[in-house]
Amino acid sequence: MQTVINDFPVIDTDRHFLSFPGKGVLMNRIAQSLTQRHRGVVTGVLLACVSILLFNCQMETNTHEDTGFIPVGDWASAYDSYTITDTTLDYFMAGSEYDGVVYPDTVLKGTIAKAVDFSDDSGVLIIKESENTYGNAGKYTGVYYRAYTSSTILLASAVDENYNSVETDTLSQALSVFTVDNVDTHVTYWGSGYTK
Repeated sequence: MQTVINDFPVIDTDRHFLSFPGKGVLMNRIAQSLTQRHRGVVTGVLLACVSILLFNCQMETNTHEDTGFIPVGDWASAYDSYTITDTTLDYFMAGSEYDGVVYPDTVLKGTIAKAVDFSDDSGVLIIKESENTYGNAGKYTGVYYRAYTSSTILLASAVDENYNSVETDTLSQALSVFTVDNVDTHVTYWGSGYTK
């Protein structure tokens, strides 16, 4: 005799070999085992998904260690120059005349209050100004550098959108203003670079 369950033919067979005491207990244990394995698989998949999400959502950690590097040297371009020692910075650009307007010499002098190097041969020198043609003595400003090698460098003083010196009253303020995140805000033009 043929029986149909859910549109599938089922052939009746003699299942007397499955008849033994405790058959129900064995079937329950098998069912429990499968359920526990199912839970284990689901738990494993959920843990894997959560791990992936957490890993992808973590902020990139900066493994660069700031060494306080200072690009010491007499750096000159065709128009201006920086003299940087272990403790001081001296910038000079000769005055000029353009369209009938006379521009005075541009000078920035001061002590290096803090040197912060970023990754990729770049950083900022935070200067306590002793003289600044377009700033105020006693305040702090930043001079950014990048693409440093032993013989070439790009240097730029921090300026605002009106080309005025960006300055702070304290070193702690300067450390929060002159950062890697503000380079593009404070540097409008890197120029062609400086050589020793």
